[in-house]
Amino acid sequence: MNEKIEIPGYSHVEWAHVAVGQEVWLQGRAEGLPEAYGPYTVESTARRLLKNAKMNVFMHYAEDLIKPVPVMVETYISNPLDSGEILKARKILEEEYGAVYNGTELKEAFEVIQFAAPYVVVIDKKTQKKGTLEFTHLPRFYFGFVED
Repeated sequence: MNEKIEIPGYSHVEWAHVAVGQEVWLQGRAEGLPEAYGPYTVESTARRLLKNAKMNVFMHYAEDLIKPVPVMVETYISNPLDSGEILKARKILEEEYGAVYNGTELKEAFEVIQFAAPYVVVIDKKTQKKGTLEFTHLPRFYFGFVED
C-alpha cells in the first residue's frame, strides 16, 4: 500500500527510521475508514521483517508503517466530578461494566502505557497484569478492564 492514510493518534514512519525491536503498526482501511493494525515488532530492517503477537514473522515491503504519537497522559485523564449528571453517567457504567475509574483513580490503580481511542493500554498496579480499558470522552471515565 503506497497511499498514506491519516489516522488520528498515529504518524507515518519509514523503514529507514525504525530499529530492530521497535513496535510499529500498519495502516489500512476497515469499512472504508482509516484503521491501524498491530502492534508488530520489527525483526529486521534490512529484510523488512515484522513479528506479530502470535510470534509469526513475515516480510512486509510496503511503506505503510505507522506508530502511535506520544502524548502527555495527564491531558487525557482529568475528570472533575462536579455534577449530578456526571455521577449518573458513572452509575450507569458501573451497572454494566463493574469497576469505573475517573482520571485520578486511573492513575492510582493503573500504569498507563498507551492511548488508542477509545481504549487505553494499562498495567494493573496490584496484579502487574497488562490489559485494556475502554473510555468515554465526556465525561471521562475508564471501564471494562480486559486482560491481554
